[in-house]
Amino acid sequence: MNRNLEHYTIPSKLDMPERWLFWTIDEGIALIAPMLFGFIFGYYLTAIIVGIVLFLFWRKLKSSRHMNLAIYGTYWFFPEKFSGLKGTPSSDKRLFL
Repeated sequence: MNRNLEHYTIPSKLDMPERWLFWTIDEGIALIAPMLFGFIFGYYLTAIIVGIVLFLFWRKLKSSRHMNLAIYGTYWFFPEKFSGLKGTPSSDKRLFL
C-alpha cells in the first residue's frame, strides 16, 4: 500500500473554500457574470467596470462580519416562508406567554 502522496492536495485549513483559477467560486461568478452579459450585449467597457466593482464589493462583504445580513433581514422583514428557518419562531410574535 505504498502510494505516492504527491498526487493529492491536502488543504491547509478545513474550511478552505474551493478555488477556480485565482478566486473562490462566488468571487469568480461576481467577476465573470457581468462581463459575460456585457460582452453579449455589446457593452464591453461598462461590463468590465461593473464586473470589477461587483467583485471588489463582494470580497469586501465577505471579509466583514455581516455576511449573514441577508438571512437576518429575511427573518425580520419577510414572512416565515421566505426565511426557511424552522427552529425559530416567527418574527411577528413578540410575546411568549
